[in-house]
Amino acid sequence: MVKVCLARLYLLVLLIGVSAVPCAAKYGGGAGTTEEPYLIYTAAEMNQIGANPLDWDEHFALMADINLSVYAPDQFNLIGDASKPFAGVFDGRGHIISRFTYESSVAVGVGLFRFLDEGGIVKNLGLSEPNVTGGVVVGALVGSVYAGGVENCWVTGGSVDAMFQYVGGLAGDISGGTVINCYVRGTEVTGSLLVGGLAAINDGGVVVNSLAANPVLAPGGGGGGFIGQGSAGIYADCFYDTQVSGVLTGIGDGNDPCGLTGESTANLQQAFTFADADWDIVTSDNRAVRNIWRMCEGGIDYPHLAVEYLSADFACPDGVDAFDLAVFADEWMVELLEADVDFGLDHYVTFTDWATLAAAWTSTIGSADYSVHVDVAPAGGDGVIDGQDVGVFVEFWLDEGSGYLTADIEPYGGDGVVDFADFAAFANQWLQGN
Repeated sequence: MVKVCLARLYLLVLLIGVSAVPCAAKYGGGAGTTEEPYLIYTAAEMNQIGANPLDWDEHFALMADINLSVYAPDQFNLIGDASKPFAGVFDGRGHIISRFTYESSVAVGVGLFRFLDEGGIVKNLGLSEPNVTGGVVVGALVGSVYAGGVENCWVTGGSVDAMFQYVGGLAGDISGGTVINCYVRGTEVTGSLLVGGLAAINDGGVVVNSLAANPVLAPGGGGGGFIGQGSAGIYADCFYDTQVSGVLTGIGDGNDPCGLTGESTANLQQAFTFADADWDIVTSDNRAVRNIWRMCEGGIDYPHLAVEYLSADFACPDGVDAFDLAVFADEWMVELLEADVDFGLDHYVTFTDWATLAAAWTSTIGSADYSVHVDVAPAGGDGVIDGQDVGVFVEFWLDEGSGYLTADIEPYGGDGVVDFADFAAFANQWLQGN
């Protein structure tokens, strides 16, 4: 009887020990949900996605720039296939995947993501120096957008080739989905025929506020600066570079439709081109509604996506500085006006005044560091110096107002409230460097 009890006790201890061993985290963490996406930090974790088809309807977030050059041209696991397209959400969070290399002379549907289906979204992601070769329907980022869409993505440099036809810088076929706020720049796209700077085919797909400025080589014909075969596509405020593309039209199989315009390199490097087209663009003299595009200085480069910059870099010039602080606090307490915040009483609102406010922050009437000059919110003072006073102070720093929540940066993606969490994120980026 004693032996039986001891055996049972040993088994119980063993089971407790086993249950106490934590399960290994999948990818870099997360649960694959909207609230807790799977986290991707490394090239190896990125390669795991393509090897796990059961995860192709989950949510992912890229947490760092990664380099895929560690994989030979036939080693990387492309994400999604014709029988089971990717139907999840992959959020690049402004990070870049560099040196993605893949080569197959016979594969149909080639790209980092082979096929996107209904609900499949790839967003806020950049590809740098891709080197992709496929047979038919080839793109650097997506082979074929059955449905779903690509948002706020970009491809720069490198090359995309098709051994036969249908090849584009961003995607092969976008007929079933949408491409919004994307660009391709400097990526050489080559195929025998039906080649496009942005995509190869668009038969009913929708492309909005996107740009292609890259060489297009189609010796067999059907080369378009924007789309190879796309007369039946839908376009809104899209552009292609007529000088860089090396082809005559934006659409390889017909005339450029309404919503697609060819421009010179010089015009595409000026902010007025895009501001006149109602792009949501931050410029030296304009604050965007949602801060999607950015061009602080004209004549130097094409516009970039705001997601490429530090999230606290709201305003021109580039870099996180006092101008961005002004935008931030402007939105924090935009409704509080008409306060005298010239703490130094020299008729200028400067960093000296900011230091005075900082020294008195969180103080209350009666405290040694309390100053009635700093207590500016609500108007006339409430006896407490806090975040409300910060908001009013910077309202007057640059003497401008805003009703837009571009300063809602923490948690990532915004929660609809500009508060101390956003201020902490902003301050951290300021100290990290411009």
